[in-house]
Amino acid sequence: MLNIETLLIEKFLGFYNDKPADIKNYIYIAWALWAYLVAKQKEVLDAHGDKTLPFYGGIPGDVRAITLNYTAFLEQSLGDAQTIYFHGGLGDYVRMDTRDLIPVDNILKCDPAQFIREVVAPNVDVNNEDLRQQRHVIPALVPPLRLKPILSHRYIELWSQASDWIKEAEHVVVVGYSFNNADEHFNDILRCHPDRRIDIVVPEATSPTFVARMEKVFGTAANQYNTVKVNGFSALKAKKVRLIAAKAGDVNLAQLFEG
Repeated sequence: MLNIETLLIEKFLGFYNDKPADIKNYIYIAWALWAYLVAKQKEVLDAHGDKTLPFYGGIPGDVRAITLNYTAFLEQSLGDAQTIYFHGGLGDYVRMDTRDLIPVDNILKCDPAQFIREVVAPNVDVNNEDLRQQRHVIPALVPPLRLKPILSHRYIELWSQASDWIKEAEHVVVVGYSFNNADEHFNDILRCHPDRRIDIVVPEATSPTFVARMEKVFGTAANQYNTVKVNGFSALKAKKVRLIAAKAGDVNLAQLFEG
């Protein structure tokens, strides 16, 4: 079975250990993934027309949101000023030698094949044997590595801003996030602000495996959680953290923020 994340991790390292073959493969795989996601994004938007998207349409308009997804759905719902794309998004790409972060024109209506043909291809040159003379542009999608590469200085600013938003928040709602080890950078932001009210919404929230994972993030032992109900869903609660077993589309976010 093809694991696209594993491939991205393996091939991205070519930029750091000067392996031309890995660099070429990464460029190909990353743009193929980008094209697929852009096409699926457009398919979803076309299917819903003027109707609001499931889950995204239910996000209260006055919240600030951090997403680890790449699609533009969140920004479309809340606006640019209220969203942070922690792992980058489909709407930008990076020139690797200068680290310039360049926007994709009108990403919601972008034809990925045309964009790759007319913009990406002319800006990629892998023919020179000297890597320093080559040109590489890649989607601004941060690979799923524990040690996050700095694709552009803009990401340093974004990650700092994300930490500030968590610090300033009174109530944090985390939806559909598994807290895996590859995202330890974001986990640590939450870990550094344990005095916030935190609701975590995932279907497996009350499972022993997930609760054990939460112990690593928040330092709360599994036996400290009490079984409760939150808006009709099974949940566990310890101190200011609630683990709510629900799918993203089933939970009423406005009620969570009010409760």
